[in-house]
Parts: sequence; structure tokens; C-alpha cells
Amino acid sequence: MRNNRYYGLIIWLGLCSLLLSMMVGCAPQGTTPLPAATETPVAKGGQVTLAMSSPPDNFNAINTSSAYGWLNVQIVFATLVRFDDHNNFIPYLAESWDVSDDYTTFTFHLNPEARWHDGVPVTSEDVVFTISAISHPRIENNRGAHISVLEGLSDGGKRAGDDDPLEGVKAIDEHTVQFITKSPTDPLSLLEIIGMRIRIIPKHVLENLAPEDLVNAEFWMAPTVGSGPFKFVRYEVDQYIEYERNDDFFLGRPLLDKFIVKIVNQSTLAAELQKGTVDITKGGEIPLDDWELVQELDNVDAYGYEDAGYQYMVMNCDPSGPFADSRVRQALAYGINRQLMVDRLLKGQGSICQGPMIPGTSYYNADVEGYYPYDPEKARSLLSEAGWDPEKELRFIVPTGNLVRELSADIIEANLADIGVKAKIDKMDFSMLMSLYADGDYDLGLMGWTGTLDPDVRWQFHSDGQYNFSHYSSQKLDELLEQGVSVAATTERKQFYDKFQVQLLEEAPIVPLYRPLQLMAADKRLHNASGIPTQEGLLRNIEQWWVGGGE
Repeated sequence: MRNNRYYGLIIWLGLCSLLLSMMVGCAPQGTTPLPAATETPVAKGGQVTLAMSSPPDNFNAINTSSAYGWLNVQIVFATLVRFDDHNNFIPYLAESWDVSDDYTTFTFHLNPEARWHDGVPVTSEDVVFTISAISHPRIENNRGAHISVLEGLSDGGKRAGDDDPLEGVKAIDEHTVQFITKSPTDPLSLLEIIGMRIRIIPKHVLENLAPEDLVNAEFWMAPTVGSGPFKFVRYEVDQYIEYERNDDFFLGRPLLDKFIVKIVNQSTLAAELQKGTVDITKGGEIPLDDWELVQELDNVDAYGYEDAGYQYMVMNCDPSGPFADSRVRQALAYGINRQLMVDRLLKGQGSICQGPMIPGTSYYNADVEGYYPYDPEKARSLLSEAGWDPEKELRFIVPTGNLVRELSADIIEANLADIGVKAKIDKMDFSMLMSLYADGDYDLGLMGWTGTLDPDVRWQFHSDGQYNFSHYSSQKLDELLEQGVSVAATTERKQFYDKFQVQLLEEAPIVPLYRPLQLMAADKRLHNASGIPTQEGLLRNIEQWWVGGGE
């Protein structure tokens, strides 16, 4: 099967149309629907400033650990494919692709016009180098789970040894690269997790670095060589990042002259929108207390949309720990008032979450609705059956920086006290929290996650998952997750993921909490910044953005 130059490989109606309606249909009352992109700008040039509330940790295309770093990575580094306005996968660095009849070989044909910012051509060797770096045993990164479907790699996406051959990707010629998977793979899955989640990095710039030096190279704080529509200019720490137009961008010269990412305190964001000192916000940055004010601004369109992000509570399920008994885990799920979080903390701008799958998409199992209603009596009964010691105190680690999440910890602490469970909140920065999760040095914790549209969540819930913060091992869950990636057809995969969602709730290694709507706003003079403002979608067509009057 081969696509033409302009259209995606497959129209996945269960994903595309439902996801689009989900994003628009879930907007809160009074929110303006996402605008349709306009075809032709009336002016070229000018500058757009995007606001986000936290600085990037770095600009590392294979290892940035925050959404703030990832947003900036998207500006500089291109992927093989991207979304169009209707959520179909369309060409980007790859102008077309083929899929073998057995769904194990995926061949991408690169755009021969693609160039790095220093003029060097983008080739299949860059793609191979990117996958080689991610899969190297001594190169730390957070993209391994995305390439783990490839032949010869572990579930964490690693080769066994430094010198082991890279079996799952091959450079056929200068502009043709081939991926080979371990088993039949849903083309939509591969297009998302590799085609759109892996940013290609320049081999000629990085190949001479020792493996242990690559991730922390100075290049990642000033990535002056990428292949995207804008070039990195400077980063004024904790203030702004400046980008300039890439006149030689392979899909055509961008319309804007400059693009600025400004670090703005959330408390001043509404005022900056009103003054026009920022033009657009990253999703989820507008404080709930300012949402009504922003909606009423004459110069701004405000949007609320549901994406793949959700919040959950982690329980350390070490067999020798307090949560070895599933009745205790289930008791905590019954004992937490999640609707109170939605009503009071989110002010209705969200919904109760029942697991990692996105409501409204093909893989969501509606049978999970209604699991664990708030029932303190049921919780106390389960704890009694399990022989819970009410004098035991749990260490409850909570990351700082997300006010709603911090406040949700207070609700959880009070709810647990009501059912006879003592929990002491320990707030800390995110890097410290991640270290404790890795070491298993905690009892309870809070976490936010923005996953893929594809239902493969092995990195979170498989026994060997890279982000299995619960340290939970379940043969049933492992089997269902492995079966889900062993077949390519959506209908076959769905039966395994439907069972997985129910089984996950039954075993309860986590307590899903809520899905907040992502609140964002854009100045009315900004055009073409529209369609699908997801983690991967907001900047997908940034080269087509323009401002009225060119100012």
C-alpha cells in the first residue's frame, strides 16, 4: 500500500472524526469553537509570541522531560509525518510511505528537498542515527518505549550491547528508510509512535560525541541545526526563546518573520493577553480563576478542549508494602471523591477519569464508566477485610508547580483520613519525585500523563514498563498488553484493550482521578493557528501562521 504525496495512509474514522468532535464537543459552555484554517494570508511577515508558564528543561529532541521543552523541540526538529486539520497523518520529512502486506515492514520515502538549517541534506542516515541513539544501551533518553516495536529491541527500546546491530531500521538509499517490526503492527500506531513522536536529529552534528556525552551535549541548550520551519536564535533563561524564519524550509518559506516563546507567570497571563503582549497560549496555561475574564476579552478567542492528558494517583505496589492486597487498593479508589475535584478544583472544566484510554476514541471501553463511585462505607469495609492498620502512616509525595494537582492532594489526604488511612503529604520538585518513583521510596504519589492516541500503554502498565511507577507486576495485564501489540487490525486490537481497561480497574495499581480540559486563548489577529491543539498538534502548521496587517 502506498499513499500519494498529499494524503495520509489510512482514514481511521474511529479516531479522526471522533477525536475532532471530542475536542470541540467537550468545550465548556460559552467557549468559541476552534476556527477553521484560512487558505490565503492577506499579509506576510510579523512576529507571534506564545506564552507558557515554565521554562524548558532543555531542547533535547530525544530526552526533554517536560511539555515545555517538548513544545520548543517541535519548532526546530521535524518528524516523518504530522497531522492535518482533520487528524489524518500527512507527509512531513517523508513525502510518502509503503506498508508490506504482512504489516511488518514500513518504508518511508524522504522529501529530497529537506535540508538541515546549515544546508546539509536530511537523509535516511539521519533517521537511522536517531533510532540508533535512542536504542543505544548507554544513551539516556525517554523515546525508547516508542521504538520498542522494532525488531531486535527490548521492551524499553534498547539493544542488548553497544555493538549489537540495529535490526529494525535500515537505510535503503539516501532518501529511503525502512522500519521492521517484531510482529504485525497497526500502521496508524507506527505512524504515531515513530512517525510523529520521534524527532529526527542531525547525524553530522552529533555523530562524533561519545554515547555518554550525547544527551548532555551543549548543543541541546542551543540547537542551531534542525530541519523545522524556524531556526533557534537565543534563549534568555527564564524569559524567552527567540526563533527566526527558516527561509529554506523544504515545504516553503514560513509566513512569519519571528516566533517568540515567552515564559509568563500564570497570574499575569490574562493581562498579557488583554494588552496583546502575547498572542497565543500553550494549552492548560490559563488559570481557572481567570478563565471567565479571558473569555470576555474583545481581542481574544478562548478555547477548551480535551486531549490525551489525565491525572492519577500512584500506589507503590511492592509485594512487601502496604498495597500488596488488592482490597486496600480498591478501598482507596472508593474512598476518594473525584467528582469533588472536578466540581471544586476544575470548576467543571473537566471530567472524572477511568483510565489511560481517551473517551470518544475507538479504543475507549464504555464499560469502565461507573467504576469506583465515591463510597466511604465500601472503602472502610474493604480495609477491614484486608486487616488494615489505621495507625500506619503513608508517605504521600506530590510534585509542586501544578496548583490544581497540589490542591487535589489535600482532598485525597482528607478523604483517606475519613476512611481510616493516614497519609502525610510531602511536596517536592518534579525531578526529586521522579527519582523516588524510580527507587520505590514512597507509598502514594500524584502524577500527570499525556499519552498517545494509540492504546499501547506498556511503558506505564507492563511489568517491565519504563514508567511503571507503581512497580506493579501482573501476568494478566502483561498478556493483554502484549496481545494488543501482536495484531495490526483495529477490531482485533480493540478486544484486548477493552479487557485491559476493565482488568486495570479491577487490579487497581493506580487510581485515575480526572481529565482537565486544556484551556487556551489566541489573539484574533492571529490566523491559521487552529484545528487540533494537542501536544503534537498545536504547532503542526506553524509555517502557515500569519498576523493581520503583518504587524
